Formats: sequence, C-alpha cells, structure tokens
Amino acid sequence: MKSSLILKFAAACVLSTGLASATVITFDGVAGITSGYGGIATWSNLIQLNGDTYGLSGYQNGVVSHPDVAFNGGGSDAYIANPTAFDLNSGYFTAAWNNGLQLQIEGYQGATLVYNNTYTLNTTGPSFLDLQYLDVTKVTFHSFGGTSAGLGGGGEHFNMDNLTVNDNSSVPDSGSTLLLLGAGLTGLVAWRRKSARS
Repeated sequence: MKSSLILKFAAACVLSTGLASATVITFDGVAGITSGYGGIATWSNLIQLNGDTYGLSGYQNGVVSHPDVAFNGGGSDAYIANPTAFDLNSGYFTAAWNNGLQLQIEGYQGATLVYNNTYTLNTTGPSFLDLQYLDVTKVTFHSFGGTSAGLGGGGEHFNMDNLTVNDNSSVPDSGSTLLLLGAGLTGLVAWRRKSARS
C-alpha cells in the first residue's frame, strides 16, 4: 500500500513538473500575424489570409478553424523563430495551387539542424503533419514543385492552420524536476511514518 502510494505520488510529480503549456495557433481573430503571436517571437514571410472567402483554391480547402490560415508570401521560404526553445508538435498544411507540392520543414537548435523532413501536399484538403520538432529555436519552411491543379492561380504557395506549439521556457530542467520529486517523496515518507506512530 505504502509503495503504491509513493509510486503514484512520484509519477504525479514528474508529470506536473515536466509538461509544457500547449497552444493551438489558429490565425483567427487577429489583424495580421505580428511578433509574439502564439508565443512565437518571429514570423518571417507568413501572412494571414481569409481562406473562407478566397474562392476555389487550396487556401479555402485548407481551412481547419474558420476563417483564416497563414501562407508563405510569394511562394518563398518562411520561418518561425524564438529566443527560447519551443516544440512544434503538429499542424495542418495544404498546397494552394499545385498538387504534389513538396514542403521541406527543417528544425534548428541554435545553428544546428536537428530535424529535416519533406512532405507532399495537395490542394484538395489539409494534411495533418505530426511533426514533434522538440526543443527547437527555429523552424523553416521551403515549398517547391508540384503540378498546377488548374484553380486559376499559380505558384509554390502552401498554407497552414491550427499549429500546436509548446512554450518550453516555463518547464523546469531535469535537475529542478529531480529536486522537486525528492522533496515530495521525503515529505510523503515523513507523513507516512507519523501516521504509522499515531
């Protein structure tokens, strides 16, 4: 009984001290993407657009939460960056004009490339990408290729919606977590001993 209670308490300590605060970035209800939006300091070449009213395109087909998405201006490279580490967990990505569009997403820790994946996107609807880019300070987006879907526009544009991001600045390091866990276990053992004597 005692060991079971101690183990449950230890697990609760680890979970409560090790979780980052998750944010779903929808791009809705704001007048443009500015510095600090969604807890991300820098948004480079990512522009908000009302997909619901854009007309027949991957912009409209890519809306997950209505009405807005973000897209890469001019079909050019874009990135997000933060001075402190964050996790880019997932998001929904859609090609605007080209089916078979390639989207290369790279994640950096400082100047070191730690993640590098390429995904195929289409204009017909969003692809959910479970990225799990953990403890990064910069994520770059490079779109290229594909074949025109004949939707009336052109270019290597992509759009994204409902990014899930964790801000890791408030998460204690492993040393702090172990210190808190040790203090909690010591208190629990002392309480159990006192209870056994009475």
